[in-house]
Amino acid sequence: MAIARLILTLQPASYTGAEIEEIYPHELAQKYTTTVGFKWRRSDMGPESWSLTIAAGYALGKLVSVFAAELSKDLYKWSKDSLLDIIKKRESNHGSIYIDCKDVWIEFNTFFPNEDLLDLFEQLPLLLKQIDPALCEDWNIEFSNGEFTLSPNYGSIRERLTTNTCRDVDDHQVKSALDAWERKNRSEGEQGRAGNPLDVQ
Repeated sequence: MAIARLILTLQPASYTGAEIEEIYPHELAQKYTTTVGFKWRRSDMGPESWSLTIAAGYALGKLVSVFAAELSKDLYKWSKDSLLDIIKKRESNHGSIYIDCKDVWIEFNTFFPNEDLLDLFEQLPLLLKQIDPALCEDWNIEFSNGEFTLSPNYGSIRERLTTNTCRDVDDHQVKSALDAWERKNRSEGEQGRAGNPLDVQ
């Protein structure tokens, strides 16, 4: 079974077939089910936008405990060797990274991908470790002032609490759940925070 499926989607008006061949990760395709191709879609991020979906057929816990370090290193190397060079040639090269597990959906948007894309893949295992699927399903990774932060979706927290308690919940209960998650991460120490680079060769 493949560790994950990688789906890189490019806008057809902005990329060439030769670039598809150049960007295709032949080494990764031996380990991951890999698709690189064109798909026109209406994009709020511009006509040269792109997206990479990392689709795992299992829960986040398995990704974190078994595959995250290996996946992180492979994506880092691919980005450094070819992906980043191709997309940086565009003036408006906004992109999205989606991680789709059975129990969570994680999104990261990059508006001028450079070192932040490499840093994301380098620090991915530490970021994923902080995510609590019991809190909510939808998460965002944000990059600001050289640091990554996790942002659970407020509405998704409310929905999860409502499902678990079988009754309506108020803003105070949502905030309490969010605060508890933040305290838990702080108590686990700075070694669990993004910003602790992995040893990626």
